[in-house]
Amino acid sequence: MVKPDVSFKSLINSTFHGDKWPMSKWYKLLKPILQKFRTSRALLIKSHFEDIENFKVLDLGGSIHFWQEVGHILKPKQLVILNIAADHQSVGSNASISDHEAIVLYDGKKIPFGDKEFDLVICNSVMEHVPPSERAGLAAEIDRVAKRFVVQTPAQSFPIEPHFVSPIVHWVPRSIGRMMSTLTPLSLFNGPGYARSMFDEVVLLNEKEMRQLFPKSNIVREKSMGMTKSYMAFSG
Repeated sequence: MVKPDVSFKSLINSTFHGDKWPMSKWYKLLKPILQKFRTSRALLIKSHFEDIENFKVLDLGGSIHFWQEVGHILKPKQLVILNIAADHQSVGSNASISDHEAIVLYDGKKIPFGDKEFDLVICNSVMEHVPPSERAGLAAEIDRVAKRFVVQTPAQSFPIEPHFVSPIVHWVPRSIGRMMSTLTPLSLFNGPGYARSMFDEVVLLNEKEMRQLFPKSNIVREKSMGMTKSYMAFSG
C-alpha cells in the first residue's frame, strides 16, 4: 500500500489544521454542473469495468472531490491519486483520506510506479493541460503502468470551452482567444491574470489527436446538447 506523501500531509496539517481546504467561488458556482457530468462519467466507467471493486486504481491528475462525489458508484479496492501539486485540485473540499486511499506527488513526467502496477488508470481532464510535445510521453507512461485505462479530455469541437465556460474562445486565433479569456466568468471570479495563465496552459484536443495518442483504444464520445462534449479513450 502506497502511503500519502509525508510532506503533503505536513502541509495539510500545518497550513489548514485539518480544516476544509479553501474552495474558490468559481468552483462552488460550477459544482452542481460538474457533479452531474462526473456522475454520468462514473456510470460509464463502471459499465466498462464492472469489477472495479477488486481493482487497484491510479487517478492520474485526479482529486479527492471527484471520489467524494462518485464514491457511491466507483468503489476500488485501493485508490492512489497522483498529482503535481498539493492544492485544491488534488485535495478537494476535505483534506481527510480513508485507509484505502493515498495521495502522491510527482514531477509530471515519469509516473513513479512499476510496469502494469495498476489494474486501472483513470485520467480525467488532464491531457489538455499537458504541452502538446509531451502528450505522447504521458500516454506512453499511462500505458506502461496500467493493465487497463480510461483517459478523458474535453473536445475541441464543442462550442463552449469548459475551463472558461465561454463560447468560441478556443476556436479563434490564440492571440485573440487570450484577450477574450479576460472577459469570461473564470476571469471575473479569479482575475484576468489567472485567466490568461489558464489560457496559455490549456490546448484542447480533437478526435484525431486522441486516436493518435491512444491508437489501440476505443474512443467514446461523451455527448451534451446532442454534440460531442469530450472524448474518452478506453484501452482495448
